[in-house]
Amino acid sequence: MNEEQPGIRTILVAVAMMRTADPVLGAAVELARDLGATLHVAHVFQLPGHTIDVQGYLGPDLRQLYAERVRNELEEQVAEHDPAGSVFLHAMHGSPGETMACLARTLGADLVVVGATRQWRPLRGLLGTTAERVIRAAPVPVLVLRAPVRRPLERVLMTTDLAGTSGFVHERGADIVEALHANVDRPEVRCLLAIWYGNGQRDRAGTSQLAAEDLDRFLDGRPARRFPVLARVRGGNPSEVITCEAREWDADLLVMGTQSRRGVERLLRGSVAGDLLRDAPCNVLVVPARQAALDRTRENRGSPEVEGKIEPPAGSRPGRIQADRPWV
Repeated sequence: MNEEQPGIRTILVAVAMMRTADPVLGAAVELARDLGATLHVAHVFQLPGHTIDVQGYLGPDLRQLYAERVRNELEEQVAEHDPAGSVFLHAMHGSPGETMACLARTLGADLVVVGATRQWRPLRGLLGTTAERVIRAAPVPVLVLRAPVRRPLERVLMTTDLAGTSGFVHERGADIVEALHANVDRPEVRCLLAIWYGNGQRDRAGTSQLAAEDLDRFLDGRPARRFPVLARVRGGNPSEVITCEAREWDADLLVMGTQSRRGVERLLRGSVAGDLLRDAPCNVLVVPARQAALDRTRENRGSPEVEGKIEPPAGSRPGRIQADRPWV
């Protein structure tokens, strides 16, 4: 494992549902318990449409009261899952994507967890609005859950296109896979390169063989891991090929990256990444190609980027649900 990524120490879960239990919460609590990680549970809210805020009239006070209500509801939901470690609650007013991204940076989160849909069902063409926004803006890997995390993972399907950022994405994804497998048997891992010939054309002049050689060189150049990564090349439409591979192999986790800021903005608008997020038959780990804030904020306390950094309240202890200062 890379020195910059010693493990998953801090998990941020975005809770989209408040009136009923959010299914992603139980899975996140269990994951944090298994990993011994600190869990931050956050809900980003906007005031109901019928409220009036004229020149600040009741604005700050109303947001404060609403945030307190949200924190109370979060505490009730978390308590039902009997968390074994420290849990911090955050109720924030603002845009879900940017607000969660800012919180992830501030906390120095290793992983953000969101739910794919509100019913745990991988419905085609549907991804929860909060999940969409968080994925677009997240500065760290995002675990998109369609079902509870299977531990230990048995089959992990990593993907690559051998583009310029592929090495970074591969290493960050492998870091998370290793962290999920601390002190357990290693999983079987495949790295899939999908080749699209276009217009139904078949392989010409040994393109698949050349691609396989390129993939082998790519994997040979990666740092050693506790688990071997096997190369796999398939031809066809990338999103269809990757989805088919994950389904046929019964993968537990699909790891994919985004290409760039432009790619993130297009994430759910017809891109390969968007198609996979909608159609994947398993949980998906999305690794941003850019390293937001460049350095982990917990190791850069003096930098302007981490002003207002949240510190655990004095006297916090494992097994206690903590409500941090209001984020309103």
